[in-house]
Amino acid sequence: MADECRRQVEHYNRCIKLLERVDEPIYRTGRDIFSSDAGLADWLCTPARSLGGRVPLDVMRTAAGRVKVAEILTALAHGVML
Repeated sequence: MADECRRQVEHYNRCIKLLERVDEPIYRTGRDIFSSDAGLADWLCTPARSLGGRVPLDVMRTAAGRVKVAEILTALAHGVML
């Protein structure tokens, strides 16, 4: 159990650090939805059904991926379930 908790904390810390690389509009929209860096970081580091099971941070490595993630966050902000 201790190893699982340690891995979760390490994962969380990595995700929080990666927020520095997120485009400002995506960051702002995500913070509005998830209300905290922790919530946004968790969503960005977790496979998303709306991205075919891919991790948003991985998808965001391309311009088209950033557009797709921004579209998903905008839809979520407007209450559209994807």
